[in-house]
Amino acid sequence: MIAFTPVGHLHAAEIDQSTNPQCAIDFVGPVQSGDADKLLALLESNHMVLPGGEGNDYRTKALCLNSQGGDFLEGQKIVRIVYESGVPTRLLPGSFCFSSCAFIFVAGRSLGGEWDGPDRGMGKTALLGFHAPYTAFNDGE
Repeated sequence: MIAFTPVGHLHAAEIDQSTNPQCAIDFVGPVQSGDADKLLALLESNHMVLPGGEGNDYRTKALCLNSQGGDFLEGQKIVRIVYESGVPTRLLPGSFCFSSCAFIFVAGRSLGGEWDGPDRGMGKTALLGFHAPYTAFNDGE
């Protein structure tokens, strides 16, 4: 199956507290400059930054993604935050995660006293898509 996402005027991702009991934070929309800072601030306010530690329930600590991807370099900043903070990632049924979002999904990790390892989950009807990253440069760069 090949999925195409219409490209038009992209708005920054909505990064906010989740109302879903499987998620602490929802990341919905394209990855754009400034999203890493927004996510880090929300993780810090939810006490989800290093160390993940014991006592944190992975079901209420997860980052749920639904994004067509976007800015590769910003995505890589988010990957580092997710991995180093030990934040599990989830793709709920019906959601999609393409391009730079796919790298964020793969960074999902539990970090605690008894477990340090991959922690990502994907619903049966969720879509995950990878492609080679690219970045556009202006003339002379």
